[in-house]
Amino acid sequence: MGSASHKLSEMIRAGARWRPGPDVIDRTREACLGIRELPRQFVFNADLDGVLSAHLLDGSLGWTAVGASACSGVQGDCLWLAAGPLGTEVVFVDLWVAPPEYAVIDQHIVAVDRAHADRLRGQRSKINPNLLWVRTAETNLADQEWHYKWKYPFGVVHFLVAALESIGESVRIPDAHLHGSASVIDLVLRADDAARSTAGRYRSNALGWWDYLCCFGGPTTRELAERACLVTEAEAIRRQADVEHWIGTCGHRHAIRSIGGDAGFSKHLSTIGWSGGIDDAIATIGSACGFSRLAPHDRWIARSLRGERSDSSKPRVMLEALARPDLFSYAVTARFGHKASSGFSCSYRKQAGT
Repeated sequence: MGSASHKLSEMIRAGARWRPGPDVIDRTREACLGIRELPRQFVFNADLDGVLSAHLLDGSLGWTAVGASACSGVQGDCLWLAAGPLGTEVVFVDLWVAPPEYAVIDQHIVAVDRAHADRLRGQRSKINPNLLWVRTAETNLADQEWHYKWKYPFGVVHFLVAALESIGESVRIPDAHLHGSASVIDLVLRADDAARSTAGRYRSNALGWWDYLCCFGGPTTRELAERACLVTEAEAIRRQADVEHWIGTCGHRHAIRSIGGDAGFSKHLSTIGWSGGIDDAIATIGSACGFSRLAPHDRWIARSLRGERSDSSKPRVMLEALARPDLFSYAVTARFGHKASSGFSCSYRKQAGT
């Protein structure tokens, strides 16, 4: 471990485009402490990143999952919740929910520009690494840290591992064999393509963000960083393929009609609803990582939202959307190439009380 850590440090020094300053780390440690003050109920995103984050919050902090989200700016956007009002004493995990009364732990680009980022940072109950070490949707100043190309490139789960370790929680992920060349650590690094982003074309950015996480995280954060940073791109691709094979087998075993390579359940939810099979698949993923089973939620029902996508290269369009009173959640998902034309994703309330 010592030699690997030394090699990682040298690699980061040589290859990272940006490294966090002490002010960024101090701000982040303060935000991590604030996690203990958030409501102890949460809604998680219905994919691998959200599922792993849910297990972490349940197992480490004793929080209770009260819903799931499937929002990507499309017609089928919805929340899956128990009957009755949701209330505001809830944290949305891996979904930036705009109304200020809701707490959030998220990792998407949500600031249109630097001034907007400074305003969002005033909402202390909304935690996002792209606001703690500021990154925005701006693309006209490539030599600035807050340029879109230097955004946080990993999942909420990787931030949460470091955050929990920062506040004294022990996070242990057994590196047991999973399938083929892949282990459980590779499963965790599949969330939001963390391993491939690190080994491939986004390496100079990813190295800086691993440095950021290791500055306030603990041993499990360093283990994740070393695995991601020290494997070749070919090995990262091979391990990801084996992880996705395991995820597909998991979905088939639990009668999931369609499961994404990132364990996305949205297609199954849109056709079948929240079935016991999803609870079983979530339990299997958690069990592989050493977590206890989450309580079953097969009585969750859909609360529909209205998803829309627009052009992220037009700040005026984004700011107009952000000013709408029915805006529920949003994210900038792409700012370059043809994907920018639909790179601003929003979900709007269909009715009061959503």
